[in-house]
Amino acid sequence: MKIYLVGGAVRDELLGRPVKDRDWVVVGATAQQMLDLGYKQVGADFPVFLHPDTGEEYALARQERKVGTGYHGFDVTTEDVTIEADLARRDLTINSIAKDIETGEYIDPFNGQYHIKNRLLVHTSEAFAEDPLRVIRLARFAARYDDFQVWYETQQLCTEMIERGELNFLPYERFWAELRKVVEEPNIARFFLLLHSWGAFKHVKFFEEVFGPQSSRKEHWDWVNSVCQRISAIADVDYRALMLATLTRKDRLLKVQGASSDFTRLQNHLVLLDEVYTGGNAESLRVNSTYMLMKAAKPWGEGSAFRHLCDAAYLLGPKAIIQAWPLSELGMKLSEVRADQFPGLEGKELGLAIEDARKKIIKEAL
Repeated sequence: MKIYLVGGAVRDELLGRPVKDRDWVVVGATAQQMLDLGYKQVGADFPVFLHPDTGEEYALARQERKVGTGYHGFDVTTEDVTIEADLARRDLTINSIAKDIETGEYIDPFNGQYHIKNRLLVHTSEAFAEDPLRVIRLARFAARYDDFQVWYETQQLCTEMIERGELNFLPYERFWAELRKVVEEPNIARFFLLLHSWGAFKHVKFFEEVFGPQSSRKEHWDWVNSVCQRISAIADVDYRALMLATLTRKDRLLKVQGASSDFTRLQNHLVLLDEVYTGGNAESLRVNSTYMLMKAAKPWGEGSAFRHLCDAAYLLGPKAIIQAWPLSELGMKLSEVRADQFPGLEGKELGLAIEDARKKIIKEAL
């Protein structure tokens, strides 16, 4: 039995980055031998085991053969598999390096160390094309290591996979999982920029449904890209997630501290405002829809959730709104309208008076 450190831990060690999680590959062992040593098997599809003390994952070296569509259609074998054969099934060369924990030697049959040194993201083999999820993962790696260039042949491979419709076999949950992860990467804009350049916004149903059927058009894409550039400049991960969730106009991306209902209302009113400004509707409808947008950004006041929702609306709203006024500033003005300014009024009458006063402020701003 031989144990190797593999994947991201080796990659980040060579890059001089902090190692967060460690994955191990075991060569020359059977599932029964692992169980006899006290390891606990997890999952039915792959021979992966948890260490009895550390809880880290130890997988038997394996080979995979494509037998169906999507990312589930693989036949797996673990018998007489070498470390080199196990590394060959991995996505990128920088992830296809193993380290012998006894000798400290690196096993690097696909020149991953050379590609790390020269800042290149290169597919390990043509087997890359067997798993469509790898296209999304590659874009996310590019968002993390934004000083790396994606090898031109790897980009061509991604384009071909997308144009063949391979990514349409992925369940939407896999896309959402990657979007949740990309929120934490330094350069979110690059993630979307690469996917757009490979044709994902034109040929992948998920992106068309989540970002709209017009998302492949240059004008709309320029807007999406500019928003992503702004998101990438934000340090706070929750704030980034809020912005990205609003951009997608879906609340499935994440549930941020119980604010998902606010997201849903905010997204609905952003859609309404798009329709209002595009369709040239009457001024009263503009005022009403704008008021409803601000109402969706409760609570009134200076709480961070309110400010973030206002900023998101300002950032992501139609151009006509952005040119007119910053929503966060308007929100502060609206919050200054209080019940004590209307002595003698109660109940519904008081509510209508406050609403009329706030709509007057919006009308003046527009």
